[in-house]
Amino acid sequence: MNRYTDFFRFANALGFTDENRADLVYEHTNGRTSSLKELTDEELKDITRHLEIRFDDRRRARRSIVLNLLQKMGVRTCHWSEVDRVCMDPRIAGKKFAHLTIEELDATAIRLRAIQSKQQSAMVKKLAQAEPPQQEPVIFCRLPLICS
Repeated sequence: MNRYTDFFRFANALGFTDENRADLVYEHTNGRTSSLKELTDEELKDITRHLEIRFDDRRRARRSIVLNLLQKMGVRTCHWSEVDRVCMDPRIAGKKFAHLTIEELDATAIRLRAIQSKQQSAMVKKLAQAEPPQQEPVIFCRLPLICS
């Protein structure tokens, strides 16, 4: 396995360009170099760990967004089988929740928001077309006063 594999995997997943990668290397080496080839093994491990943490944070945030949207739609998110059932629908994501990439989580969130929006507009239409509820007449009874 190439010594740069993990570095490039996380950098690419985070959307780093060649220029961004060079800047990152330059920052982590305190201006010593901007070339990956000149990094020591320890420096490369340190930068890779930094990228992995950033990747995990971003993925965790996207997962949280999708779970929150599912919860608002009535899916019990404490039951992974229910979450997976919804996510495996080809119209939602087409795969289990745990296997979704950051890009797929973003696309899933967009789809869930669209579904949520359609549900809300359908509900508003339904309410607008419905007749107002009939109010029950209020009957006041007069009770005789009893004086002693």
